Parts: sequence; C-alpha cells; structure tokens
Amino acid sequence: MTLLGVTAGLCVQDTLTPPASATAAWLTAGLAAADLPHVGYELYYSLSAAAIDPDTDTPAALIPAGQATEAVGDLGLVADTDYWFALFTRSAPDRLSSASNLARVRISAGSLVGPPPNPLTGASARAIAGGKVTVGITYNTAKAPAAATSLQVALMTAGVYNWAVPAATVAIGSSETGSLRKTVTLGETFDSGRLVQLAARAVAADGVSGPVTVMIPVTADATAPAAIPSGLLAEQYDE
Repeated sequence: MTLLGVTAGLCVQDTLTPPASATAAWLTAGLAAADLPHVGYELYYSLSAAAIDPDTDTPAALIPAGQATEAVGDLGLVADTDYWFALFTRSAPDRLSSASNLARVRISAGSLVGPPPNPLTGASARAIAGGKVTVGITYNTAKAPAAATSLQVALMTAGVYNWAVPAATVAIGSSETGSLRKTVTLGETFDSGRLVQLAARAVAADGVSGPVTVMIPVTADATAPAAIPSGLLAEQYDE
C-alpha cells in the first residue's frame, strides 16, 4: 500500500493486490505475498511519530483491499503543521501488520505536500566591497527524504525573513550529489553600517522546504576594499 499526496486529500494505492503498481511515490506497508491474505488497510496519523498507536487510536481511514486506488476524504489538517502518517495491513483473522515507514505530511496552500529535503550542513555570510554580501552554503544530498533542487537565501526585513521574495536562489543540478558547496553574492547593495540578517534553506521541486539555518549577522561596508589580500610573501635577495 502506498500513501500518495494529492490536492484533494490523500490517495492510497494497493500494492499487494495484483497487478501491483510500480508508481510507488511514498511509503510501502503490508504483508508479503507469502503471509496471510490481507483484507484492507488502516491509516493513522498524529502530530508526533511516537504518538501513533493502532491499539488505542481510531483509524483516520479504512481502505479495502483489491482497489487500485482509494481516495481518502478531507481529514481537516491544519496548514503549516507537520503530521506523521502510518499504514497498517489488516489480515484475516483480525491480525494487524507492523507499521509502514512513517511519512511526514504538511498542508501548503490547501494541498498535501511531500517530505522535506535535508537541513543545510552550514551557511555563513561575509561583507564585501561596495556594500555587497556574499553567502556560502554547504549541503549534503545523502539520505535526503526529498531531493533539493535549489538553495534559498532570505533577508530579514522588519523582523521577518522574506521567503516570498528570496534574496538569492541557487540551483542544484540533478547530477550534483554528495557534499555541495555553493557561493552566491546577493544582488542588493546595503548601506555602510547596516546589520544584514540572513537565513538559508534547501527547497525540493514541489516547493517543500527543509529546516532553516540562520546565519550570524554581518555589517555591510560600502567602503571595503575590492579584495582582501590572501597573504604576503617576502624573500631576501642580493642586489
């Protein structure tokens, strides 16, 4: 059984009843073909992964076996809130399987959205010449619940980070894997002495963002030199 995110709510797909679907997009639960025949599935969710208990909780939905897909109605989920979902297979006579892997679900703009990409492994800002600010971001793609397609930088304005209009967006190519280092200079020019407060995050293709990393604020300097020397080497020689 596969749990899928769709605009109108949840859609589940029976992967134990032939022909099994090859379009599994989320998590798979259920008994193997050699186990007891399954009679359906039970869907549970909670605000905490540890709080899902089929022994005491009432299922959010009961899905019969043998249907290619089954729509689950509006569950009344609240926007911008993380929920954890799990599927269990019910087998005759009245035996419940172990839980599927848990899936994190969040409502965004009225639609269910998928799991987030990894958190950043680091982010820092540096003031450079002409009132500009350069940002360095490190990100690791390994074991990400969802692949990040971009890294976003947001500027704090009036006490709020402006994610609606990012200060910078850096693309991550599909062939870029492992530990990545990205550097970007913000397009905005800041007045000397302004405290520039920035944050960064990774974003998946469906718009779901990972945890936010807040950077140490930097003070803009419009009078800074064009470049800082990397070092000075002195050698003694005979005339």
